Amino acid sequence: MRKIKINIREFLKENGVRFKETSTDEIIIEKCFSCGKTNKLYVEPHVGVFQCKSARCEYMQGGSPIELVKNILDCNGREAFILLFGEQDNVKFANKLEDGLLESSHEAFKKELIKVEW
Repeated sequence: MRKIKINIREFLKENGVRFKETSTDEIIIEKCFSCGKTNKLYVEPHVGVFQCKSARCEYMQGGSPIELVKNILDCNGREAFILLFGEQDNVKFANKLEDGLLESSHEAFKKELIKVEW
């Protein structure tokens, strides 16, 4: 079972992302990095998946923790994957992601990380 190796709250703080927490333990990022709407981007901090609650946003259907890290750090999928899941066991998968052998980090997440504990 793959689990993220970073603390999402600490990651957001360290990278200057403004957010607040809900009573249900979700995180609301102040500004969506896609549509720019305020207080619409919700993150599940234990697994890093997110969704924008704004209509017509590209993240209305949600996004993977890889997409979250890529948007915050402006890095590629390989770097985000290694940050989230560690390097040792995941280098081969991360290399496939970087080489374009997988359609996108979101698709890769759905195909390869189905075992993530929700």
